[in-house]
Amino acid sequence: MFLKFSTALVGIFILFSQPAFALDEGEAAYNAGMRAYNRQEFQNAVFAFENSISYDPSLYKSYCMLAMSYILNDEPARGVKTYREAIQKFPTEWNAYILLAEYYETQQNHSEALSYYLQASDVLPPKEAKKYIKKINDLKEKQKEEWTVSESEKEKIISNILTPLDLSKWRVALVEKKETAVHVVYALKSENYKAGKWSQILDITCTYMPKQDKAHFDQINEWMATNYRRNNADMDTIVRTDISRLYEVNMHEKKTQIIGHIFPAPKGFCIAQFNYKKLSAKEKENWIDDIRKINVRNF
Repeated sequence: MFLKFSTALVGIFILFSQPAFALDEGEAAYNAGMRAYNRQEFQNAVFAFENSISYDPSLYKSYCMLAMSYILNDEPARGVKTYREAIQKFPTEWNAYILLAEYYETQQNHSEALSYYLQASDVLPPKEAKKYIKKINDLKEKQKEEWTVSESEKEKIISNILTPLDLSKWRVALVEKKETAVHVVYALKSENYKAGKWSQILDITCTYMPKQDKAHFDQINEWMATNYRRNNADMDTIVRTDISRLYEVNMHEKKTQIIGHIFPAPKGFCIAQFNYKKLSAKEKENWIDDIRKINVRNF
C-alpha cells in the first residue's frame, strides 16, 4: 500500500520538505516526523507529528503528514479524521483536500474522491487546478457507471431483508443509508448495543454494484479481508464459490467472533454477519445454518 499511495502524493510531499531556518519545538518535531516517515517508520512518524501539532497547532503541514502516516500505519479512520480536521481548521489550504481525495480513490470510493477534488478546485491555484480537470471528469464518468438507489428503493430494501430472527427478542439497533449501500444492525432487545454491552449482533449490508460478476465479488472479498487484518483479526473461509463466501473471523483485541456470508443479490452483493461474544458449539452451528438462509428481496 505504501508504494501505491505515496507515489501519488510525492508532489505534495515535496512541498512539505523545505528546510526551516528557525526551528522551534513544533518544527523540530515535524522534522523528526519527516525523518521517520522517509524511513517508513510510520508509528514513530505518527508520534512525532502528533507532538508537532501539540507544540504548534498552526502547523498545517503537520496535520497533512500526520494523516498520511496514520493511513500508512494501517489506521485509515484516524487518517481520514485528521484530514477532515485539517480542512476544517485551514479551509483555504488545498493539500488536505487532494490527499483525502487520492486516498478515497485508492479505496474505489469514487463519490467521496470526486467530492474532495471539487472542493479542492475552489481553493487550488490556477496552475494546480489544471492538473485535476481530467481527474474530475474521469471520476464523473465512473460515477455514471455506478448504480445508485433512490430513498424509496432503500426503504423497500430495508423492509424486505429477511432474517431468521425472532423480532420479539431482537430489534433494529442501527440503520445507515448510503449512496451505494444500506446497512442494518439487529441487536437483542435486552442489551445496549450502542454502549458496547451486547453478546450477539447481526449486521446486514446490501452493497450496490453495476454487475454481479466475479471481479466485483473479489473486490469486496479483498476489502473485507484487508479490513480485518488491520483490526488484528483472522478471517477463515468455511465455504467459498466464485461469487459467495461463508467465513469466520476471530477478533483478537475485542475477544469477539464473527460468522459472515457474502452472497450475490439482483443488483449487487449482500454481506450478512453475526457477531457474538460467547456461544456454544451447537449455537454456532445453528447460526451458520441461519445466516446462509438470509435473503434480500427487491434488491
